[in-house]
Amino acid sequence: MNEKKETVSIEYGKPRMTFRRFILNYNIYIIFLLLCIISVYVSPLFLRFNNVINILRQQCVYITIGMGLLLVMVTGGIDLSVTSTATIGCIMVTHIVVTKNFNTGWGMIFAVLSALAVCSLVGSISGALVALMKMPPFVVTLAMGFGGQGLAYLICNGAALRLDFRNPAAIAFTTFGQRSDPLLGIPYQVYLVAALVIIISLIMKYTSYGRLTLAIGSNENAVTAAGIDIRKYKFIAYTASGFLAGLAGVLIVAGNGSSSPLTSSADFTMVAIAGTVIGGTNLQGGEGSAVKSVFGILVIGIIGNIMNLTNVPPYPQMIVRAVLIILAVFLRSVTSRREA
Repeated sequence: MNEKKETVSIEYGKPRMTFRRFILNYNIYIIFLLLCIISVYVSPLFLRFNNVINILRQQCVYITIGMGLLLVMVTGGIDLSVTSTATIGCIMVTHIVVTKNFNTGWGMIFAVLSALAVCSLVGSISGALVALMKMPPFVVTLAMGFGGQGLAYLICNGAALRLDFRNPAAIAFTTFGQRSDPLLGIPYQVYLVAALVIIISLIMKYTSYGRLTLAIGSNENAVTAAGIDIRKYKFIAYTASGFLAGLAGVLIVAGNGSSSPLTSSADFTMVAIAGTVIGGTNLQGGEGSAVKSVFGILVIGIIGNIMNLTNVPPYPQMIVRAVLIILAVFLRSVTSRREA
């Protein structure tokens, strides 16, 4: 009897780029481009230099928070405390400078570093509870968010704080936050955030930490079976999220010259999560890109900007953002099923 031999062809290298795969891989850039074209048609003011710079300046805080959330979300976690942590950061900077009457550059640096240290501590507490105690990240970070909000009110006794602009250090600090490069007209904040995005992108692509965090989100059991201590990587991710939320708080003070506990009611968490998901980050973990997350956040920023230019009231804008989150999660779930 002749046995039929089965031939299996194996194709090495990257899979062939099809139209469907191209759309799945680059959909956020296509959405961004189409949205810009629509915005130009809806309002001629959209492409004005001052408006473009305004969009970039406004999204700096969201992008900074989004980079921290990205590191957490690729592990399969979530951090709902970032808005409260950013509030702690901005209040600590102004509180230390105002109460200690720091009027030197070293005093301002001490205030900023103190704020970043406390915010990192907040993130590390969440990381310890999630990674070491194996508590659900949703519950832990939600509770930390409430606690952080209360701490922010305690630090400033519920009152808004403002830097004294007779203080040379305060003037130099807000100059960085409010002014732009005299050559290109790009805000200094944008340069800082662009450098941050590049660093996070390089970490995710070319370091063992980045590859392992993605692997943890893809298959935590397999990584554990390989003898890798996943607790360390999760702990670092939440600590980094707290640090970057604190940095966002520092940027808020640099841009406004003031801080308020009411910042804890801002939409930083919702927009940053929505932007990273729209940018292709999988809520189940294992997939995410720093650059695509930036474009996802910019998409939300452009939608808000064009609604402002066309005098749409703020409440419909909130509804649009909510619909965006639901749509993004739906599209990610459909994409995941098709790729499986």
